[in-house]
Amino acid sequence: MAYLDGYLTARKERLLKGKPKKPAQIIKGPRRQAVIHEVMDRLGDWRLSPFENQGALHAGLRSALCISGNTWLASEIEAASIVGESLRMIGAEYPTWDQGQPEHTIPDEQCKKCGGPMPEDAREGLRRYRFCSNECARAALVYRTYENGWRNSNLAWSAYRMVLKTKTAPRECPVCLKMFSVVRELSDAIYCSKACYNVGRLKRAMIQCECCEKPFQPARDSSKFCSVECKNAAASKKAFDKECACCGEAFTAKSKKAMFCSSSCKRKGKPVPRHNVIPFVPMHMLTAEVFDGWFRRAA
Repeated sequence: MAYLDGYLTARKERLLKGKPKKPAQIIKGPRRQAVIHEVMDRLGDWRLSPFENQGALHAGLRSALCISGNTWLASEIEAASIVGESLRMIGAEYPTWDQGQPEHTIPDEQCKKCGGPMPEDAREGLRRYRFCSNECARAALVYRTYENGWRNSNLAWSAYRMVLKTKTAPRECPVCLKMFSVVRELSDAIYCSKACYNVGRLKRAMIQCECCEKPFQPARDSSKFCSVECKNAAASKKAFDKECACCGEAFTAKSKKAMFCSSSCKRKGKPVPRHNVIPFVPMHMLTAEVFDGWFRRAA
C-alpha cells in the first residue's frame, strides 16, 4: 500500500497549502492605469494587425521591470498582465485556428482546395460546402490531417461530410426530383435542400384571403386571412343592427354586446331589472317572514 500512502500524503500537503495565490502586482493604482493607457496608444498604432506591436511592448516592459530590481518571473507575469489587459480594452481578439490557415483568405464562392468556382447548390442551406468536388475534399483531408483538433474545424467537417456522402446510396427528392446523397445510410432526410423542404412540408392548397382577395398558403385548415392585418381589417368591417335600450332607435354597432346608440344614452340608461333573482340571506337571518317573501317572489 506504499502507493496509497504516497497519494494520501501528497493530497494532504496540497490541502494544507491551499489554492495558489495570484502574484502581487508590481505596478498598482493610478500608475498602472497610466502605463496601460500608454500601452494602448502604442498598440492602437498598427497597420496589418493589432498584435504586431505586442511582442516589442511585452519585451520592453519586462526589461524595464527587471532593471528596476524585480525578478525575471515576476517581470514576465506583470508585463503579460499589462499587455493582455490593454489588448482587451482596445477590443483585440485572437484569431481562431481556422482563421490562421491559408484557406481563410479564399472567399466562400471559391473552392478551398483548388480555388475554382463553387456550384450553386453547394452554397445553399445551413451546411454549405467548402469544396467543389469529392476529389478536392479527399485531397484536403490527405493534405492536412488536422491533428490539432480537426473535430473543431468547420473546414475539416465539410470535407468529411462530402467524403461520407460518396459511401451512401443516392435518393430522389420528392419536390425537385433530383438525386442527392446523405451523410449516413440511416438518415431520415427526404429533401435535398432547405428550399425543397419548405415547399414539401406545405400540404394544403392555396386559398384566397377573404379581405384582400390575394392567394396565400394557409398554416391550418381554419385559416381565412393571409395576415393579422387582414384579419383585423375584416373584423372592423363587421356591423350589427341593434335597437338602443334607452331611446329605442335603431343603430349599427360593431359588437354584438352593444346596448346603446351613443354615450349620452349609455349614461341615461338603467340596468335591466332582475325581478326573479332571490337575494342572499345569511343563515342567522332566515325567519318566517323571509321565507314568505321568497314564496311571494317566486309566485
